[in-house]
Amino acid sequence: MITTSEAALFNRSLANREVPNDIRITVKGKRIQDGVGMKSLPPCGPHLPARSSEGYWYNKTWYSLKCRPHRLHLSHLDYRCLRNKSIVVLGDSTGRQYLEYLQHLVKNIKADLPEEIRKWERNHKSMKLDFVFHTFPRNHGEPALEVKKLRFVADEIDRIVGGPNVLLVLCFWAHYNAEPLETFRSRVWGIRHALERLLSRYPDTKVVWRTGTMQDHIRLEHFLENSSWYTSQLLQEAKQILGDLNIFIMDVWEMSVCDEPFYMLHPGPDIIKSHLEMMLSYLCSR
Repeated sequence: MITTSEAALFNRSLANREVPNDIRITVKGKRIQDGVGMKSLPPCGPHLPARSSEGYWYNKTWYSLKCRPHRLHLSHLDYRCLRNKSIVVLGDSTGRQYLEYLQHLVKNIKADLPEEIRKWERNHKSMKLDFVFHTFPRNHGEPALEVKKLRFVADEIDRIVGGPNVLLVLCFWAHYNAEPLETFRSRVWGIRHALERLLSRYPDTKVVWRTGTMQDHIRLEHFLENSSWYTSQLLQEAKQILGDLNIFIMDVWEMSVCDEPFYMLHPGPDIIKSHLEMMLSYLCSR
């Protein structure tokens, strides 16, 4: 794909280096939580008003400028939000992080409940979580895979029994960075048609499409096959294809741009928590 001399330009000693500077910026003013211009923000959800910026980080917490997240505090409010809810995550390993965080969250919430409610939860398990790993593009030379083991996102969506207490989260981009744009585009169109069928059967089902993010580049193939520039194009394609559906397109690109010290494909717990706080705002809004 590239020559030896070109490959030398992607050495870690030459790439991803901070440019030395002595710029200092002092920001003065009053920080407004969960509001813009003294106006309260709506809950997170579909078709939010456009802003010049998605938000900002402050003390390891993301403050959205478009919607009001549900802040997680391991309190009765979190239990009230999640009780009798089902969260289904379809996608790649970035989606599995949501499952792992939610499993830990639910465990801690149950530990703080009164004994009578804990006993009821042990019998009823009112907070249900599920994750299905998607089938990513198959390339020549890979080991053979039985057709019956293929699990495409569109097929999984067709199996879902939805409703107002069901949240479907789609994380679908990372394995398409090394594929032609048309491959991603055709797969998203298939997902769109499946979502239209789901919402026609269960119009109150809540759906979140989580966008791609910046990511770290360590080896040469990361620079060539995991370009953040290309990821941003996938993001725009998904918005164009899905934008008119009644779903929440959760744009976390700017959140990842502000991440430091590295752009991580699998972000840390503070970022995962901020993602989930926006999703739960949508799930638990009335």
